[in-house]
Amino acid sequence: MKTKLSFFRPALLLLTFLYSTTATHIASSQHIAEPPQVLATETFNLTEDMEVGLEIEARSPAAAWIRKGAEAPALLISIDGKYNQDLLLWAGVEFFNYRVMLGRLSRGEHTLSVALNPARSAARALSAEVKSLRPIPLGAKGETGGLDEEQLALAHS
Repeated sequence: MKTKLSFFRPALLLLTFLYSTTATHIASSQHIAEPPQVLATETFNLTEDMEVGLEIEARSPAAAWIRKGAEAPALLISIDGKYNQDLLLWAGVEFFNYRVMLGRLSRGEHTLSVALNPARSAARALSAEVKSLRPIPLGAKGETGGLDEEQLALAHS
């Protein structure tokens, strides 16, 4: 038995070396994507911790559901430089108001940014235009404090 294991030892060492060398080469040759170009930013201040929604007026001029591979681009939404979520711009060439929930944010100043996310977009839908970002503070502790029906629905979605 010892003779059989000794016979395989050089082959196993060679395979281990080749595997680790190949893995190192692949890891070093992978392209590290640059941060996406920001399309819009908005800074706002909260007087207390609360749920916040976001209305994004945007369009995707290169997108069309009828063209394979050009269905919709994805926007990457960040809060204070940290990823929050992606949003597919499904409405096409006309500007449309998209609404999303950002979650509960702490009191203080926050910066929203929106960028195109090529990794999550259809291959031929790699352009988007953002006309405006509008944070929607939704009150604290379940209070509706002057929220209209749409904001109330968004708060409980």
